[in-house]
Amino acid sequence: MSSDCNEAASRRHAKSKTAVWWDLDTCPVPDGYDARRAVRSIESALKDLGYKGSLTITAIGNMQKFPNVLRQLCSAGIKVKHAIPDVIGRVIMDDWSEWQVDNPPPATMMFVSEKVYTELTVPLCKRQQRMRGYNLLLAYTKDTSSILYTRAHWLWKDLLMAETRERHVLRKCSELVECESASCDLFCTSCDFTSKSFEHFTTHLSTEEHSLTESKIIKFRSPPGEETEEPKTKAASQEYAKSNTAVWWDLYTCPVPDGYDARLAVRSIESALKGLGYNGPLTITAIGDMQKNHKLLRQLCSAGIKVKHVVPDVVGQFIVGDLTDWQDHNRPPATMMFISDKLNSDDVLHWPLCRRQQWRKGYNLLLARTEPISSTIYTNAQWFWKDLLVLAENRRELVECESVSCDLFCASCDFTGKSFKHFTKHLSTEEHALTELKVIKSRSPPEEKTEEPKAKAKPPPKTSKRPRKTDFRLLDNHLAKSKRLRKAIRTDLGLLDNHLRSLRNHLRLLRSLGRGSASGSA
Repeated sequence: MSSDCNEAASRRHAKSKTAVWWDLDTCPVPDGYDARRAVRSIESALKDLGYKGSLTITAIGNMQKFPNVLRQLCSAGIKVKHAIPDVIGRVIMDDWSEWQVDNPPPATMMFVSEKVYTELTVPLCKRQQRMRGYNLLLAYTKDTSSILYTRAHWLWKDLLMAETRERHVLRKCSELVECESASCDLFCTSCDFTSKSFEHFTTHLSTEEHSLTESKIIKFRSPPGEETEEPKTKAASQEYAKSNTAVWWDLYTCPVPDGYDARLAVRSIESALKGLGYNGPLTITAIGDMQKNHKLLRQLCSAGIKVKHVVPDVVGQFIVGDLTDWQDHNRPPATMMFISDKLNSDDVLHWPLCRRQQWRKGYNLLLARTEPISSTIYTNAQWFWKDLLVLAENRRELVECESVSCDLFCASCDFTGKSFKHFTKHLSTEEHALTELKVIKSRSPPEEKTEEPKAKAKPPPKTSKRPRKTDFRLLDNHLAKSKRLRKAIRTDLGLLDNHLRSLRNHLRLLRSLGRGSASGSA
C-alpha cells in the first residue's frame, strides 16, 4: 500500500486525538490472520500519514461467532463491543456521537466499515457539514463511490498489508502471547453488560438471558426507511447575521406561479431571510429559460436581481461553477441559499455541493423546494416554495421599480446584456440558436461517479493506441482547492474567446471585401 496518494495529517490534526471504529461484520479478520496484526496495520497506516496523537480503536461485531478473534482483540488492548449485525450501524453512530461530545475538534475519526456507504452515509455526511474541525478517514472492502469527503482512504485488504513491510516488522509469536494478560474493555450492546475479563465476558455471551434479549432485538428491529426532510427553520447565528448571502433560484423546478408577479417572489425571498435574521448584503440570481417568457424576464429585470439564461440540461453545472466563483470572492462566514429541487440525492447538484460543504467549512446553507427530498446535505433552514411565496409584502410600489438597472447574462453564448431590449434581441438571433443547439447536442448523460482508493497508487498504463481517459474527478478536486488554477483557466479561456472573436471579425471583413470586389467588377 502506498500512502503517497493520501493527504498527510495537517499540523492541527497531527497530534490531536484519533478514534477508529472497526466493523468486524463488513471488514472481518481474514481466516488464519491474527487480529492483533490487523490492529497494528491500522496503527501503522495512521503513523505513516503523520497521525501521532492518542489513539483509541473500537472493534464492533458478533463476538459469539469468533471467540479466537475476541481473545486476540482483548490481548491487543483495544475496546471490543459485541453487537448483532442488524444494529452495528446504530452502535457506531451512537458511539461516535458520544465521542464527539467528549472530544472537541480538532480531532480525527476513522471508520473501517462498508456501512459508511449505506446507513451511516446520511448522518455522518450531515454531521461533517455541521461540525467543523473533524478529520475523516475510511477503510472499506469494495471500490464504491462515496459522497463523503475524506483526507485518506484505503481498501481493507491493502491496509492489512501494511504490517508486512520491512519498517513495520511483525512481532514474534512469543511476543504476541505476552500481551494476553493486558486489561481489556469488553461491552455487550444487547444487554448493556460490561466486563474486563475474557472468561467473564464469554460466559455472559453463552447465557440464556443474553440469548433471549438478543432475540427480542432481532424480532422488533424494523427495516430502515428512506429519509425525507420536512421544512425546518433556524434563526441566523451571530456570525452569519450580517455576512454576505447569495441566492440561486432555479426557475425550472421552482417557477413563478401563473398570474403571480416575479417581483413579489423576490420580495418573498428577501422577507424570508430577514425573518430569520439574515440582514447582510444580498445577491439573488434567477436561472432559467428567458427566451420563452419576456414578461417574466422584464419583471425580474425590474426587481434589480441577476438573471441568467441557461438551458435545462446544464443548470446544475452552471450553479456549481457560479457558486465556486462566488466562494472565491466571499470568504466564510457567509450564507448560500438554493431555491431548487435539484438537491435530491440523485441530482447533479447534490454530489459536488455536499462534498464542498464538508471540506469548505463556514458556509451556511438554506434551501427552498417544491416537495420533500432525500438528501445528505445539511441545512440550517428549509421552506416549501409555495409557503415561501406568501411572505411577500403588498403589491404597491412594484411599478416604481421598472427603471432599475439589471444584470443579464446568456450562459450558452457567454453574452452580457446591457439592457432588457439588448438582451432579448440577442436571444432572438440565429447565432444564439445555433450555439444553444450545439450545447444541447454536446450534453452527454453523466457517468456514475466512482472513487478510487487514494491509498493504492495505480501503475502507469501500458502503451496503447487508445487515448488516455481524463480523470475529471481529480481535476475537479484540484479546481475546487486552487483559486490560482481556476483564475489561470478563466484567463486562458478569456484569451481564447477574444482570439475567436477576432477571427470572426476578420472573416466578416474578408466576406465584405469579396462582395465589394464582385459588385465593382459587375
